[in-house]
Amino acid sequence: ASIQQIHYDYKHIGEVGLVAGLCGTQAMHWDISLRDIFNIFILKYSALRVQYNNAFRVLMGLPRRSSASGMFAEARVDCFYTTMRKRCTSLTRGIRASPNSILSMIV
Repeated sequence: ASIQQIHYDYKHIGEVGLVAGLCGTQAMHWDISLRDIFNIFILKYSALRVQYNNAFRVLMGLPRRSSASGMFAEARVDCFYTTMRKRCTSLTRGIRASPNSILSMIV
């Protein structure tokens, strides 16, 4: 299956359908490679970043073509990448502090 077809299926089946498909026989049926999954992830991550920046522009009343890094610096708030980094760090810290032995093996 091509990236375009997988992306099309992703949009029409929905997130749950794709995740369920990747865990079972549908992944083999679609012939999805790890590279395809990675490309979809990058595509969706980039779209999420754009939406984050656009929402911030709307909240701050800034023009559509304003610099993302400049608007975050002027407002003294975290950009998308910083927010994601902090959330990942928080998740990792929580997993490491967990008394669960299965979680402690992961990190």
